[in-house]
Amino acid sequence: GLFADPESLSPELVLDDCCLLDEDALLAALSALAGGRVPLRVLCLGSCGRGFTAKCAQLISDQTAVTAAAASALDQVRAFLPPGVDSERGFHLDHLSLGGCYKLPAEALSHMLRGLVGPRLRTVQLTHAPQIDGRVTQALGAACAHSLECLALDHCAALDDAALAALSPLRNLEELSLAGLPRMTGPGLVALLTAPRGAHTVSLDEPSSTAAGDDARPEQGEVFGGRLRLLSLADNEHLADEVVIVIAAHCLAQAQSLDLSGLALLTDASVLALAESAPALVTLRLTGCCELTDAGLVPLIEGRARQLVELSLNGCSLITAETIKALEDHCAESLVALDLSWCRAISDNALGRFTDACVARGPWGRSAAPSGTVDGALGVTPSLKLWGMTQLTDKFHRGHSLPRSMITGTPDSRQLQAGHARGMGAPSCAHWSVRTRPSMLASSTIS
Repeated sequence: GLFADPESLSPELVLDDCCLLDEDALLAALSALAGGRVPLRVLCLGSCGRGFTAKCAQLISDQTAVTAAAASALDQVRAFLPPGVDSERGFHLDHLSLGGCYKLPAEALSHMLRGLVGPRLRTVQLTHAPQIDGRVTQALGAACAHSLECLALDHCAALDDAALAALSPLRNLEELSLAGLPRMTGPGLVALLTAPRGAHTVSLDEPSSTAAGDDARPEQGEVFGGRLRLLSLADNEHLADEVVIVIAAHCLAQAQSLDLSGLALLTDASVLALAESAPALVTLRLTGCCELTDAGLVPLIEGRARQLVELSLNGCSLITAETIKALEDHCAESLVALDLSWCRAISDNALGRFTDACVARGPWGRSAAPSGTVDGALGVTPSLKLWGMTQLTDKFHRGHSLPRSMITGTPDSRQLQAGHARGMGAPSCAHWSVRTRPSMLASSTIS
């Protein structure tokens, strides 16, 4: 009753952590919402493995069918009804997010997804769900081919190349997160992202840029990944340069956010490919890409002048003052969040000049807004993360104009940081939330 009041006018049920709710509690909440005064448009249940079972999926499926039938019947007589009579009740899901549903069988989930067919379902997030397999991706491809815009399947360990290939009918996908999929291979990922919008696939052996190849290559918008604005491949440590180079050449012309955290095999070749083929990048996360150097990062930064808003170089221990100078010269006006944790070749002077430039010319000098965000910069919180930067002295910590409250990881910080460097970046795309995604809220009817 606390979370699902049938008299409520809220169109959403968002519980970031419902690990203490059992099956009966979730069934009662969903049943109450099904009879509510307004339709349920957002269902977001984090850590719901204990309670979200096949019975919950069946309830959603049944109620969606009832809602659709009632709406259809009412539409036939709507012309004879008084103004203001509305059929919008029950379940009309726009956004579905289920985290950690380890009890939910793939068959039950795929049946539920097929029942949600229609123009409404735009966002699906299914994470840390070990039973999700090809049946679920087939249901997504069949039921949501024209409606789905955002999809996250992070840490669903049973998904392999064949299962991911079933996603290719999703023609309007703009945001895709495939973090932590150990059975996904480089060739399988390339085959998915370069699959039909035309009937073209690309192998890792095909040159990414040759005179003949440029003529034969389809336009980026014609392939599955050609319209992606957000792509996360984090924690797929088996992916190497050849995968990123091909993806950059064919899929990232419109990408604004890219997460390659944990891809420790990447070298400067991947970053140079991004510099050439991903002109719209605003957010880039390279946490744990420990082979990257100034030679790759400086051209990337120079090509994103006054554009980068968020950059994570956490654990990129080979970068030096040259990268920081490039950031100072080209991105001080735009950069809001920067993670340089464990980059121990950076000096007090280089980092101090950079922070002073950001305060004088950029968002860090305008960060006193109560909301904690700057100029509507994609909802990014202003921050500088410096965990493990033991080479920095009081010359930096007390000698420059950046407010110390904006810095995380200084000797005065009381926060504790757990985990290795590759786990210490900004939140990954695995943690999508309809409450914190401006792109979703701006285009939805959520209040």
